[in-house]
Amino acid sequence: MQIVISDPRRVSYRRCALPSSCFWPPPLGFLASFGYQYDDELHFKIEIGYMLDNYRIPVGGDLTVKSIPILLALDTALWRGERFTLYGGGGIGYSLNAGTRNGTNNEANSTAGYLALGLRWQLGGPVAAVLEERYTIASAQVDAGNSTRTLNVGGNLISLGLMFHFFQPEEKGHPTDR
Repeated sequence: MQIVISDPRRVSYRRCALPSSCFWPPPLGFLASFGYQYDDELHFKIEIGYMLDNYRIPVGGDLTVKSIPILLALDTALWRGERFTLYGGGGIGYSLNAGTRNGTNNEANSTAGYLALGLRWQLGGPVAAVLEERYTIASAQVDAGNSTRTLNVGGNLISLGLMFHFFQPEEKGHPTDR
């Protein structure tokens, strides 16, 4: 079993016409990943998180979007070094989304899928540092004031966290020291 807890920061590549229409404060959240390492190459994971996005909209009031992604995922090693592993992976699942604007709430859940590229660095013993970049595809009609438009509740996500392995060295699935 592995647990990854990270502080994800969504990265917006959209251009803002005015600085007041961009994210502020910056999006925050967490992501916890519980998984099983079948061997040194393959990981199966269940991920759950909480993301909070704030959009400053000059006309009509600000929009706050809360998302809870629940994903089934797997990743595989692309390149292994002595203390690190470069991996690629992906997952599918569901995103529970709620938007609030001017005191009006709107729930708009959606399916989600993502592709990821990451780096695991063995720190010693059962602990590893994880740096991951992923792109999630998920859109929902979270803005109650404009229910005909969908908002991308996915997008780019950069996360930095720790991975803890809970296997004994003789058990299958424990990372090996090379």
